Amino acid sequence: MNKNVKISLILLYFIFLFPLILTLFLGGGSTSRIISGSLSIRNYGEIIGIAFGIFFVFTNIKFFYKHCLNNKYLKPFFYLSFIYIGSTIWSDFRLLTFFRATEFFIIGVLSLLIYNEFTTVDNQFSHKGLRRYLYHIVSIGIVNGLIKKIAFDELVIKQNFLADNALALLFAGSFLICFYQNYFLKEKNKFVFFLFIVIVFICSSLTALVTIVICIFYLYLSRSDDNKKYLFLISMSITISIYFFIGDIKFINELLSYVSFRDIERIEHLTGRENIWFLTLYELDGRILGSGFATDMQILMIGFKNNQIDAVSSAHNVFLESYIAAKYLGVFFVLYSFYFWFKKAKFCFPKNHANLVEALVFFALISGITTSGYGGSLVSHPYILFWVTFTPTMVTYNNEK
Repeated sequence: MNKNVKISLILLYFIFLFPLILTLFLGGGSTSRIISGSLSIRNYGEIIGIAFGIFFVFTNIKFFYKHCLNNKYLKPFFYLSFIYIGSTIWSDFRLLTFFRATEFFIIGVLSLLIYNEFTTVDNQFSHKGLRRYLYHIVSIGIVNGLIKKIAFDELVIKQNFLADNALALLFAGSFLICFYQNYFLKEKNKFVFFLFIVIVFICSSLTALVTIVICIFYLYLSRSDDNKKYLFLISMSITISIYFFIGDIKFINELLSYVSFRDIERIEHLTGRENIWFLTLYELDGRILGSGFATDMQILMIGFKNNQIDAVSSAHNVFLESYIAAKYLGVFFVLYSFYFWFKKAKFCFPKNHANLVEALVFFALISGITTSGYGGSLVSHPYILFWVTFTPTMVTYNNEK
């Protein structure tokens, strides 16, 4: 393995685990400036981790330019990263926005480099290498969750351990890849059984469950007829749009309540997300360019202080987070990203691989409706997972040359 890739992998572990380990040994809560008015020990750990990442990238800028920046298929990632960093200019919390946007960019670049190294063997795409990459990402997610439980709460392993949509969707996305390799491409692997057990018996995220079922059905249709799978995609897109943006569909609410063992009232109100979305849009009304990247929790503080919401949380929506960062410009680049990679899938991969990439784009789009995406030092967020795992990288670029 290339020396720079080894260092990138070590840094990836360091960035995600060091802040929690530091908190574990020095004490302190998970709250930060947003709630308490001052930085927490965890925040200082995050700053140290990203500082190391920035130093490494800029001291090896030629290497990163060759392997990442010079790849035309990664344009959407860099466009959106620069929009997020640029939103520092109009952000009310410039230091916060600049740090989180830089974190998004550095994590993405480091992960892309590792992904490319693992999945490229003699200029050919390696599914075994992809699973190797996923082992590391899943390991980061598991250890991150365990340390977080120890540092901020009692260590209790039960269903709520994976109620975190971020971690649950990490397992769901990884399962989709391994399931496809095992049952569609006949490339046997034991990892798929571990992921299946986790999703069925441990994961309690409704978003992960619904998304994985939809995407598996999409993959099933892709084996026989492209017209059928695209008709299914259009039908699901219309149904989802009606459900989230026009009005609830009663039988869907009842079905989701039944399979998730949740009260129908929680399903109807999206477990509080509706109120969060409404308050966020209200606070952004009148702002021309948004409030800056990663400021969703900041702008919800008013609603929290007025007892309109019980706790300050993220916007729980990838598209809304981009709207917060740069209004319609941010949303445009998010949608462009999905469109770009879905369209390029057939050009970048053989048909049997292209179907998986299309399903993963669909996976990221659906899960992004109810889940945060900018990370906040969590590689398991679906948007980060999408950027660094499922995009056409240097394999195609090298073959074209």
